[in-house]
Amino acid sequence: MIAISINRLAFRRALKNYKKHMPSLIKLRIAKEITATPADCKVRQFLKILENNLDDILFGKPQRLFVLSNRLNPFLKQIDGAGVEQDTDFSKSMRRVLNYDWFTDKTVKRYSAYHMCEDLEINVCIYCNRSYTHTIKTNNGRKISRPTLDHYFSKGIHPLLSVSFYNLIPSCSICNSGIKNTADFQLINHYHPYLDDYIDKFRFSYKYDRQASLGLKILVKSADVKSLITLGELETEELYSTHSVELKEMLDMRYKFSDNYLTILEKSLLKGTTVSKEELYRIAFGTEPIQANFGKRPFSKFKYDILKQLKIIP
Repeated sequence: MIAISINRLAFRRALKNYKKHMPSLIKLRIAKEITATPADCKVRQFLKILENNLDDILFGKPQRLFVLSNRLNPFLKQIDGAGVEQDTDFSKSMRRVLNYDWFTDKTVKRYSAYHMCEDLEINVCIYCNRSYTHTIKTNNGRKISRPTLDHYFSKGIHPLLSVSFYNLIPSCSICNSGIKNTADFQLINHYHPYLDDYIDKFRFSYKYDRQASLGLKILVKSADVKSLITLGELETEELYSTHSVELKEMLDMRYKFSDNYLTILEKSLLKGTTVSKEELYRIAFGTEPIQANFGKRPFSKFKYDILKQLKIIP
């Protein structure tokens, strides 16, 4: 998992625009829902509670979101005579107001998930750092693709948080739908991309294994329990097990050029060209050398760790 720095200009812009547009849009939906609700119905009171807590619901920090959701969740479910859990009228009304499908509708011109993703500029999956997640639109504004938005707190368990800014994690479809899916992460056990930068708490490594692809097994190592839980549930080691080719290329590079690869590249192929150490690294390995920039290119964390282990980089 790669952290989303709240100090980035892109993050501040995304949050500012979300705060500018979402409260007014949701208040319109609340007003419409109130109009459609009988005057003597208790649902109206619940909708007013939503409206009074709207700022916290939409852009409260993760700790606040969790507390608020747990406080209001009892109003959303009831047990029927057969012992089956059912949505209450409160829940049905709330889901119409805080509707994720409405927020992610790609055909609308109003503020939506596309604007949020475009502002955030998250171009590589936050969870796996393997896949590009660019937000793409045509010149006339037609929306083509964007990162999927995983709900850190499962929207099945916490429907109140379906469109909450800090609960929407830009990710690839494999990590979101195929791996994490409806898993309900908890702050006590799992790192949160907006709260935690734990890039130094784990590292990629490898070992020779005849049973693995190309005889190479990629490992994820950490002495940090929370890191192991988070990466384990995101199946990071399993995902990277398919990239033994990339690992073999780095091993071949080490054996062919010893530990002078970057020097050889600079003095031969790039002779007479002025390049910075960062540019040289990107040319050589196609990834980012600075941890703060790992989210800009796929495999940056993986290659950085392996290259350090091989002593190709200091």
